[in-house]
Amino acid sequence: GALNTNAPGGLFKRGMALTVSGPYLELVRYVKHLETALPTLRWGALELKSDQQPPELTMQVFVLGVRP
Repeated sequence: GALNTNAPGGLFKRGMALTVSGPYLELVRYVKHLETALPTLRWGALELKSDQQPPELTMQVFVLGVRP
């Protein structure tokens, strides 16, 4: 789901929760790929559910921007 909030200095913060599942090493690779592809991405909570197969990772991510 998406979330918009005000940030200081006329900025806005847009957030969303992403859920992906797969083998643990693939999940790690996915997070590294996001960090490389989107260097301005900001991270919130990460939750790994490993009591199921395949494991499931839920991530909160945020993008900052300037209000038009």
